[in-house]
Amino acid sequence: AAMKVSLALCIAWAHSAAAQGTTAADLGLRLRPSACVRAQRFGHAGDGGWDVCVDALRPDAVVYSAGTFNDPSFDVAMAAVGCQVWAFDPTLEQQGFGETAVGLSSHPNVTFRAVGLGGRDMVHPSGTAPWQYPGLGYGRSANSKPWELRTVDGLMNELNHSTLDVLKIDIEGGEWPVLEHILSNAELRTRLGKGKLVRQLLLEIHLLPGRDEFLKWVALSAPPLSTGLHRFLQKFWLEHSPSAPKFPMTSTQAAADANAHALGMLAQLETLGFALFSYNLNANGPLAAVTQLPTCHELAFVWLPRPAQPAPNRTPGAGPKAAPVPKPTKGPKRAHDPKAAWASAKGARRGGVDRRRSGASPVR
Repeated sequence: AAMKVSLALCIAWAHSAAAQGTTAADLGLRLRPSACVRAQRFGHAGDGGWDVCVDALRPDAVVYSAGTFNDPSFDVAMAAVGCQVWAFDPTLEQQGFGETAVGLSSHPNVTFRAVGLGGRDMVHPSGTAPWQYPGLGYGRSANSKPWELRTVDGLMNELNHSTLDVLKIDIEGGEWPVLEHILSNAELRTRLGKGKLVRQLLLEIHLLPGRDEFLKWVALSAPPLSTGLHRFLQKFWLEHSPSAPKFPMTSTQAAADANAHALGMLAQLETLGFALFSYNLNANGPLAAVTQLPTCHELAFVWLPRPAQPAPNRTPGAGPKAAPVPKPTKGPKRAHDPKAAWASAKGARRGGVDRRRSGASPVR
């Protein structure tokens, strides 16, 4: 039961973002529904399903789906329309959802791999996998068997995929190391900005609550305690017991800094040409009652090619054409009188100004 709490933050689902006063703008993002002509829901209408921009899909589209849990409805729906789907999740056996992997592997257009996406290629031995909030059981559980993590580009190279039509990431806080790896790698960042790495990016993002908010939420699940001693013992249990949910940061400020960095990565996606065409909010998650900003959001981005700049109209091979130099305007001709010119210059020197020495223009 403790493991099943791991996804409780995003099990309850609501599409009424406006009713909660939370919009994409609260994340610093611009919602652009017009960026996608035809958006369609694949999978369940609630949690587990995703909005996909159908007009951006190519025939035999390649889809990477990271994070399956007990709901493969998105993977099956994408495969049903002819997409080639690769599903990745190293946690199914530990969470008791081995039948999910079996069901996916039986579909002709789905390939399941018991590996996860990460910021680098590595294997976590049993009991060593770090957790990003909310992770498995909010820190109450660790990996019981070795977990293998792979980078997106590492998997693409192995599977001989140059471009992904859709990359879906729903891995309970593990999305941030994946994005960090892509955005900090110059080659991957360049390919991303040209639409040559990923064409659509579907993200379930998880923001961190403050420490007090987190402890308050955990305390709400316990029976009310009347005496001061009981409240003290409960607080001690929350902060020190191995069986209690863990706050993953050292302080509320550290959580705020991590959130700011995470939202900054989303802003970078927009500068690289990704438009947010769909936004959904988990408004009924367990932390919604104690946090000012809900911590779980579903974002769907589509890459849009930038409009080409018009080329200047030049003859091929010719250099830039210099602007014509205007000819000086000539005044009316006057008869030249050497004596009058000498007298004028002599008078100017007597007046204290020698125009030849002062740099002034000569008198004409």
